[in-house]
Amino acid sequence: MKIQMVPLLAGAFICLISNCLQSSAVAAGDNQTTDCEEIRFLYEADQEDRTKLESAGSGAWQPQEMSRLSERDVERRKQTLELLNGGKLRSADDYFYAAMVMQHGNKAEEYLLAHILATASLKLGREKSAWLAGSSLDRYLIKIGQPQVFGSQFNNSQPTDPSKWTNEPYNQNLVPDALRKIYYQPTLEETKSRLESLRNNKQLKSSAPD
Repeated sequence: MKIQMVPLLAGAFICLISNCLQSSAVAAGDNQTTDCEEIRFLYEADQEDRTKLESAGSGAWQPQEMSRLSERDVERRKQTLELLNGGKLRSADDYFYAAMVMQHGNKAEEYLLAHILATASLKLGREKSAWLAGSSLDRYLIKIGQPQVFGSQFNNSQPTDPSKWTNEPYNQNLVPDALRKIYYQPTLEETKSRLESLRNNKQLKSSAPD
């Protein structure tokens, strides 16, 4: 599991959380579904790109390299949509992988689709896809100018100043802890602690379930 601080076009930084889980075939009803090798390949390429940048240190997250990453992300999202529209995605893992690729977009509709795909994965039996459903919902809400509801997305408009980290706009009162746990999201207090860790310039552990 990896946490990446990725520069946005507006000059802010956002904390992107991604995780890599082993693939397994999932049955839906009476029909045995099979994993789509193409979407797994796209997912693994998506994760490998980010692993290499993270291993290279913060100096690797430069505009030129980010531009190349963005180009590869665009192509991966294009291919993911082709697989989805072509009916190639069928299993819980397929939809999870597609959701992770789509959430590395930059448009509201891409984040919304990531949320829908994660929900489909959850419905087909991948229980911990609930975490991605919640996090992608937060990302979508922020993109359309609405408060997030789980508080999973952190941003900093002045990345050289850790005290400027925030997860606002954030509606802290909508989702109680009992519902947060169902979505594998941190509790309210845990979310506050995560924010304080960022402000104290401490390494933030992923909230993604194992």
